[in-house]
Amino acid sequence: NQGSAVKKMVRPDQKREAAQVMIKKGLPITKACRLLKLPRSSFYLEPRPVDTTSVQIVQSIAQRYQKLGYRMLHALHRNEEGGTMNHKKFFRIYHEQGLALRRRKRKKVIRERLALSLPDKPCVTWSMDFVFDRTEDGKALKILTLVDDYSKECLWLEVARNISGENLCEVLEFVMLIHGKPEYIRTDNGSEFTSKVFCLWLMKQEVKQHFIQPGKPTQNAYIESFNGRFRDECLNGNYFLDLEDAQRKIESWRDFYNEIRPHSSLGMISPKNYLAKL
Repeated sequence: NQGSAVKKMVRPDQKREAAQVMIKKGLPITKACRLLKLPRSSFYLEPRPVDTTSVQIVQSIAQRYQKLGYRMLHALHRNEEGGTMNHKKFFRIYHEQGLALRRRKRKKVIRERLALSLPDKPCVTWSMDFVFDRTEDGKALKILTLVDDYSKECLWLEVARNISGENLCEVLEFVMLIHGKPEYIRTDNGSEFTSKVFCLWLMKQEVKQHFIQPGKPTQNAYIESFNGRFRDECLNGNYFLDLEDAQRKIESWRDFYNEIRPHSSLGMISPKNYLAKL
């Protein structure tokens, strides 16, 4: 079949080597291929002509979204552009053109794995954390990341020089006006999340706060996973001139993440499209 024919296809240099053996040794094709352990049928198989249109499609979408792997790019090709190219062909062209991303080497840490309970609907459990970066002048950026555990929607990205417990209350109050009030908020044990102002405000809002154990970020895996994507695809891929420039670029990425970027746990569709199906 077609799949087996592709697997048996030999490289041009292998064909040349077989031809040289035939000339020097005076062997027929059958014996030359047997000597070099090459399938004789593949010796006659001519390579397919290059599909320049498909190559241009893959190169174009990879150029626009340079921080995404081939699975995400193929999902964008199918979802947003209405493309019909299957994942096998997309993967082959993606690697032939040298577009594969370099994998980051992660330090292997052996720790206890705790399963997180996944809510059965949106606006039940929110996860929250802080991410840090810097602008061109060297000043620090403090970014509050807030994600809905069920829909994976990024509810808010607050970008500021500093965020206190009082600022945290103001941000959450605004987000609750848009998305409603959750039942739980999961955080680490940072000073902003354990401040008296923030804890009293949550009590008044009748929202329960779940703290993870110190030194165990895997217990807040949903927001940690989001933070990794946020840093790889946005913070590491942009240069921030000042605070206003950072706020504009980060908010633009949040729109892309919620409305366009496919999510593997949502069936390779965006959080917005997933919520629309509910």
